[in-house]
Amino acid sequence: MKRTEIVAEIFALIKKLVPEYEGDNDASIGFAEAGVDSLTTVDLVVATESMFSIEIPDSALPKLTTVADLADYVMQHENDKSGAA
Repeated sequence: MKRTEIVAEIFALIKKLVPEYEGDNDASIGFAEAGVDSLTTVDLVVATESMFSIEIPDSALPKLTTVADLADYVMQHENDKSGAA
């Protein structure tokens, strides 16, 4: 999957979890700027794991502060998964 598609999917999840978010799909936006609080971040991570069939360990969460960070993580681990198959 292309990075732009992953970013779009993550923003779709954000908009589902934070209906009042009306910003554009700028991947550099931080989760806090998008109205994603700490509890919603957990929901976002769980939804992302489910959507992309990956696992995001708790130890990775502090490094995932923007949509771009999460999209890059998904890309790296989707590639790992497909490379292992």
